[in-house]
Amino acid sequence: FLTGAPWDFAGTPQHHYPLEKHHTYAELYRRQVVKQADVVAAHWLAGEEVPLEQQRRDLAHYEGITVRDSSLSSPAHAVVAARVGWSALAHDHLREAALLDLHDLEGDVVDGLHVAALAGVWAGLVMGFGGLRTARPGDALPDDRLPDDRLHLAPRLPPGLTGLRFGVRHRGVRVRVEVEPEKVRYRLVDEAPDGALVLVHHGEPVTLTVDEPAVVRGVPPLADVGPEPSPPPGRELRRPAP
Repeated sequence: FLTGAPWDFAGTPQHHYPLEKHHTYAELYRRQVVKQADVVAAHWLAGEEVPLEQQRRDLAHYEGITVRDSSLSSPAHAVVAARVGWSALAHDHLREAALLDLHDLEGDVVDGLHVAALAGVWAGLVMGFGGLRTARPGDALPDDRLPDDRLHLAPRLPPGLTGLRFGVRHRGVRVRVEVEPEKVRYRLVDEAPDGALVLVHHGEPVTLTVDEPAVVRGVPPLADVGPEPSPPPGRELRRPAP
């Protein structure tokens, strides 16, 4: 793929999108152009196995050649962009996904809703800005004796958002998460079967109990992650007002 010629984005008129309706697959597959997130989606699903810097480099590369001719694309870019620290880019991707049908951005709402994009909005908010993930069975606690089945969160809001609230059920126990720009509040809704539920906040264990059902933690500062990448020329992210 990387040996193919670059796609001429500047010379592609707007009415040629989606590309597959105006160009043959033989033409498209010989060029460095991507319909939707693939490698980026793989990082979303298995990101803990790939260093953040590698995810950041890959996202920067694919952001510039992905034309988002599928509504599946923006949610994946939003989650990974939020994870690697490009929160404004994540917000723009999420806004496009959230308003895709409300503003009929593709002119095809008459044919039905983009259900995958709607589900992707939840993923972008909770798994992106909320930093939610569950450890896989192979992950281990620091003592290397037990599998890590704790709920991991790394909340961080993008500029322009003042708050995010969501609920999650983990091991049969409901937890409310309330995110503000500088702090996060975790609140136990149900009583944990063994009296306590341990979460992980930005790598730090947090214990919620019946006696202390709510805990507040600060959002750690974000290191310099460099300038955010841009979509291809002519396929800029659409930012309609809600």
